[in-house]
Amino acid sequence: MGRMANPLSPGSAVTIVKRSTPPEQWSATVVVSREDSIAARAASPPAAWDPGHSYMISFGPQGARLYAICSFVASKDEIAAFRLTTPWRQLDRRAHRRHTIDLPLEVRSVLGSSRQSGRLIDISLGGLAVRVETRPGGSQLEVNLWNGGYAATVPCELVRAEEGPQGGHILHLRFRDLSAPQNAFVRQFIASLASVEEAS
Repeated sequence: MGRMANPLSPGSAVTIVKRSTPPEQWSATVVVSREDSIAARAASPPAAWDPGHSYMISFGPQGARLYAICSFVASKDEIAAFRLTTPWRQLDRRAHRRHTIDLPLEVRSVLGSSRQSGRLIDISLGGLAVRVETRPGGSQLEVNLWNGGYAATVPCELVRAEEGPQGGHILHLRFRDLSAPQNAFVRQFIASLASVEEAS
């Protein structure tokens, strides 16, 4: 499996964390970025970087941050060079809060054009989990949702499927290319669930 291309470029703002107990961290700006290494200028760098400890470099907005583990190579003045020892990974595993709810829905396989009733388990702005009797064919699905007298069909992609604890299958789905009305429906759907949760 290939390594993700280094997403950093000169000027990128990053956080460097020494994986010690307790951890130490510094804000820095990337100066040089290569496939397997970076050099960054740290604000208030330590007196000496520790080659005996590993470091973590993270960047990106809250909720969508990436990180990689790295080792210290060399430093000059406030600039330090690090070699990446892991691929870039998501730091924020759950970007969207999931709302647990039990509601009827319908799942249609785009590939096989099969339809079946199911139950909604949970939903977030990024996707949903549903329980169905049989696993549909293909990974491209459409889910019919109802909320307060309104209905919408939303396109989804199957992320993974697993056997349910009481039979059937649980499908973990990611929303795919939602139109503006579909996106508005999902947001309103979740807002109504959130208001109920806050009132209870």
